[in-house]
Amino acid sequence: MQDLLEFSPKERQQAFEEATARSTTIKNPIIIEKDFWVCWTLDQIFSNEDLSPHVIFKGGTSLSKCYNIIERFSEDIDLTFSKEYMGIDDENDPASCNSRKQRDKRLEELSKKVKNKISGEIKPILQTEFSKSLSAYFDDSEWRLEPDEDDEQSLIFHYPNSVPKKDNDYIQSAIKLEFGARGGISPCENKSVTSYCHQLLPELRDMAPVVTVRTLLAKRTYWEKITLLHAEYHRSPDKLLPYRHFRHYYDIVMLDNKNLTQEALQDIALLDDVRKNKSIYFPAKWANYDKAVIGSLRLYPNKLFMEQLKADHSKMADMFFVGKAPDFDETLEHIKRIEKIVNKTE
Repeated sequence: MQDLLEFSPKERQQAFEEATARSTTIKNPIIIEKDFWVCWTLDQIFSNEDLSPHVIFKGGTSLSKCYNIIERFSEDIDLTFSKEYMGIDDENDPASCNSRKQRDKRLEELSKKVKNKISGEIKPILQTEFSKSLSAYFDDSEWRLEPDEDDEQSLIFHYPNSVPKKDNDYIQSAIKLEFGARGGISPCENKSVTSYCHQLLPELRDMAPVVTVRTLLAKRTYWEKITLLHAEYHRSPDKLLPYRHFRHYYDIVMLDNKNLTQEALQDIALLDDVRKNKSIYFPAKWANYDKAVIGSLRLYPNKLFMEQLKADHSKMADMFFVGKAPDFDETLEHIKRIEKIVNKTE
C-alpha cells in the first residue's frame, strides 16, 4: 500500500478523484480515500505475526471487501479474537457455566480481558506498526491512533486525509477498529482485499499489493444477520432500535441476491451454532434465540418499530456508494420473501 503514500497530498487527492470518476457505483472520492485506508489498516493488522494468527475479520466490511456482496460503506473494521488468545478455556469459558450468575460473571471477566489486551498489547503493537509505515510521509500531527471514548473495546484511527470534505459530508476521516472475543470464528478462510483506487486506476493496478486477511465465511455472516433481525423483531418496546439498523436488512437482501440464502440453508447446523453462541455470549431476555430456528424465524420488522426504522433509513444515504439508500418498501418486501424461504413456507 506504500505506493500511494509516496504521492504528494495533491497527487493522492487526484488519484482518489480520478478513481471516483472511473467508478460506475462510487460517487464520492472520500469513500475511495477511506477505502484505501481501510485496506491499509487491514494490511497492518494481518501482516503482523503477533496479531494475525489470533484475529478474524468479520461484519459488513468483510462482505464488501472480501466477497464484493454489498455496496455500502462501513465506518468499522470488526475483528474477533480467538478465545484461546484471550486465555479462555473450560475453566473460565462462559459457555461451560451451570448458572446465569456464573455466566454473567465470566462474560464480565472476558470483557475486562479484551479491554486490557487492547490497551496493554494491541494498541502499542499497532502504534508501532502504523508509525513505521507513516513516519516517512506524514507528520505525527496528521494522524493518530487512540482509544474510543465510548467503547473501551475499540480503537479509532484518524488517518491523514487529502480529499477536502464538503459541509454536508458525514463520512469521517477515521476508522473504528472494533475488537471482541464473544463471536464465533468459524468457518473462516483466507481472502485477498484490494483498494478500489488500485482496482480502478490502470497505472496502479499492476502495483496493487496483496493484502491477505482471515475472514468469516459469508454464510456465517448471513446467519449472524438473520438471527440479529430475529432478535430485533422481539426487542422490548421500551428500547430504541440501534443506530443505522436498516443496514442489516439491506445486507440480507444483497446476500440473498448472491444466492447466500440457498447456500446457508444447506448448513442448518451453522444456524444452530450461531444461535447458541448468541444465547450464551450476547444474552438478552427479549431476543427469543430459542425460537431462532427454521420454521419460526422472524425477519420482517415488528410494526412497533416501523417508524423508527423509517427514520433510520432516511439518515443513511451517505453509507451507500450510489449516494442514496435503497428503497425502503422494496427492501422490506424482499425481506418478507426471504423470511418465507428460510422458514420453508415458500
